[in-house]
Amino acid sequence: MTSSQSLQIFEILNVHFKNAEDAKKLVYSIENVIEEKVDKQSELFEKIIHKDINILRLEMQSDTAKLEAKIAESKADALKWMIVLFAPFYIGMIVFLIKQFI
Repeated sequence: MTSSQSLQIFEILNVHFKNAEDAKKLVYSIENVIEEKVDKQSELFEKIIHKDINILRLEMQSDTAKLEAKIAESKADALKWMIVLFAPFYIGMIVFLIKQFI
């Protein structure tokens, strides 16, 4: 609770109480109740956030492993196709060069 909010509550209560000390005590009690509620909600929120972050971390790790496997598979496929497509070309070039010099 901000100090301006506390001051507003004090001014409102000071009108209804004859003693300023009673109004201050009530404002202090209200501040404590609000602080406790905010702290409890903050703790709950932090627990939820940490749980969600841990879940996301696990999901990211599993997704990363899957992507690494797919990348490795793609590299192997690309190399295989390069060999399959260019092998006849290189064999043809070797045969051509052998015929030229023999």
